[in-house]
Amino acid sequence: MKEQMHKTTQSRENAFSNNISDIKVSWDMMSHEALCAVREWKVDHEKEYARFKARIMRSLYGDYTEYYKIFKLAVQCIPPFVMEGIRAFFDGTQNIDSCNPELNEVITTIVSSSGYLKFDKKKRNASCEWILSDNEETENNLEGFDFEIVEDKDDEENYLYQEITSTMDFWYSLPWDMISAIRNFTPNMKDEQRAILTRTLFYKVLLSLPEIVENVETLAKGNGYIYNVLYFLIYDHGFKTSYRTIAHSFDNCNNIGSFHTIVSRAISLLAKTSISKGYETKGEWKKDVKLLTEADMRIGLQGTIDDTHGVAGRPRTATNIIELTDMLIGDIPSLLSLIKEYRREFSRPVDLAYLFIILHHSERIKEEYYSIFHHAMESLENRKYDLRNPQEVYNNFPGDDEILSKRGTAYQKRIALRIKEWERRFHNQRLSA
Repeated sequence: MKEQMHKTTQSRENAFSNNISDIKVSWDMMSHEALCAVREWKVDHEKEYARFKARIMRSLYGDYTEYYKIFKLAVQCIPPFVMEGIRAFFDGTQNIDSCNPELNEVITTIVSSSGYLKFDKKKRNASCEWILSDNEETENNLEGFDFEIVEDKDDEENYLYQEITSTMDFWYSLPWDMISAIRNFTPNMKDEQRAILTRTLFYKVLLSLPEIVENVETLAKGNGYIYNVLYFLIYDHGFKTSYRTIAHSFDNCNNIGSFHTIVSRAISLLAKTSISKGYETKGEWKKDVKLLTEADMRIGLQGTIDDTHGVAGRPRTATNIIELTDMLIGDIPSLLSLIKEYRREFSRPVDLAYLFIILHHSERIKEEYYSIFHHAMESLENRKYDLRNPQEVYNNFPGDDEILSKRGTAYQKRIALRIKEWERRFHNQRLSA
């Protein structure tokens, strides 16, 4: 019976996942420059980030103060018309009209249509064109809503498609635990009313994602704290760390009722986001499933992991998300050309360690960690190199001429002559194009 219920739950979760999986925006919409800015900020604020991480880890023992602070910060990035929909669940508001009349009209058009929402992968703020099911075309200038309503999928390479389902079909596609949580929050409503609120909120969030991401980037410009949060999530395995701390604290708390449901769903969403965004692999998450002592939660998390599509290649962590061009200082094309010339002559993995030393001595790179440079070179050359030996060579190479002359081996002294020659060549490269 329990196995059958699990299959039914997974079927509903699959339906809901299929309903939203095509709209892959969120952090992916952050510009490459913004991601680099987050990484560079952390390098300049190591102590501040360390204190933030220590506060995060207090949740191991039930202190969720830092997560509450993050939640309050996130709320600042949510547009008012989305907050209206969220509040409706808590105060029993029947009126779903938005403070944004234009958005009201957009959602009304969507829910009365059939077919698919068609999103251009390359555009964010172009005007949208409506193509209704009866082929009647009407142009609208709605800045920020870049999509069409179409009958069929016709170009999945360049466009993302979101199927438009009926209100009750959408409601019954939700996972059972989510439906249960919504019912707990709205005890005086009927399912038809809950369905309308939920579907409307879904479209509000969907249509406001560009604005939410822009709000995050804007807030980051004047708030150093958000850099801690972004670095934690994007670079420092924040989703998995949050899961581990919550799973640990869960055993120490008397979590019952709707709070139990929320935590269970939150854990599954952490895993789903982590895997789908490429921050960790399915295999890594499966090793941590056993941290949950409650069987139902463990089964639910395992099902989420199995049903989530991961990202091909190495997970997107601090060791591989930064490209080589983001690290170099000077005329990038000229430096890349010289790097390729060096690699044609010295192609061993260990020669990457010497190249990193050369770039530092010639002041042509700003990255401090060899491992990040190593993986950036792998990306540049589209090859996989063992990290351990080059890392050890870099760590143990004499730091200056005095140490080299006193403690360096004969081999290191010969390599030092090569480094000096290439250091001169890199130093003579133009600082700008």
